[in-house]
Amino acid sequence: MKIKYPEFSDQLEIHIRTLDETEKVPYNVSKAYFILRGLKEDVSFFPAMYRVHLDEVPQNIIFAMDISEWIEDWRMLWPTPKDLSHEYGVNLGYDIRCSKKAVERKMKTFLKEFHMKFSEKMGKTTLQQKKEFIMDATKLYLTECKEKGWMYTKKSMYFIEKEGDSLLEKYIWRILNNERIPETQGQNFYIN
Repeated sequence: MKIKYPEFSDQLEIHIRTLDETEKVPYNVSKAYFILRGLKEDVSFFPAMYRVHLDEVPQNIIFAMDISEWIEDWRMLWPTPKDLSHEYGVNLGYDIRCSKKAVERKMKTFLKEFHMKFSEKMGKTTLQQKKEFIMDATKLYLTECKEKGWMYTKKSMYFIEKEGDSLLEKYIWRILNNERIPETQGQNFYIN
């Protein structure tokens, strides 16, 4: 039987390294503790001198965000080839929406790096805030694509990341820097 290990958040990884560097809890002990905790195993056997530090970690920074609840909503923002053809008379020759599996994998990787990319500007963010920034950035991108007649629109999975470059990251930065669509191009940056 193969065990699926839990995916940890960047914040937890930073916390584990800090505990190790300050010599409060060795790295391997912390990692083992959180793996067992993630698998819902009993962790009471860990020595109290370590658990005093490990138990104080808030639950919301332990595990990577479960995106299964909203990834389909995110995908639905992207028009299908049929939508593009019927509504806009455009045939790109490729599907910009992509499969759920492809975008979910890329989005999980993006979320693991979210704190590292934006913490200096945003500080600590909740999982809900991350989702809202991702949705807003995507809507901004798609509105601009729509205004350009959908030409050269990236596939949704490549919008998240392609060869180390992330348009999603750039659009989140635009939102953080209040660089939205110029007023001459419309008042509403959301997709109708």
